[in-house]
Amino acid sequence: MAQVFRPCPFFAPFLSCHFLIFIGNIRLEAPVRVRRHPGNIRRMLVSRLRKVALTNPILIASLAEVERVCGKPNCRCQRGFKHRVCQLTYRDQGKTHAMYVPVDFTEEVRSWIEEHHKLQALLREISELSLMLVRSHVQERKRRRGRS
Repeated sequence: MAQVFRPCPFFAPFLSCHFLIFIGNIRLEAPVRVRRHPGNIRRMLVSRLRKVALTNPILIASLAEVERVCGKPNCRCQRGFKHRVCQLTYRDQGKTHAMYVPVDFTEEVRSWIEEHHKLQALLREISELSLMLVRSHVQERKRRRGRS
């Protein structure tokens, strides 16, 4: 259930929003108070937009470790000690596909998937800040009309 923000008189000039923070593989959601002034929101928005510039590849997929039987008749996997392999699962034109990932390439592929998760979180933050900017612009116009 979404949390509804109701500003009290003390925190009236602030908006509350939640930003995702990545520390290694740990994903934290941290509430951040943002000053309602459009200049502050624009500054935060510009800093997030600069972070979107990608330097590493991204991969929209998931990586799973599965146990497989190789098919050789005298292999230990035939007796129950299965081989552990990494499998990449992705969607292409609505269909799910799976692909073997070599052991020496697994960490690099995992980092690409993590880049995708970071980019998604960053895009959510940018979207939230953009909405805050629109809201603050409307409130600023109402405030100005009241003065003149």
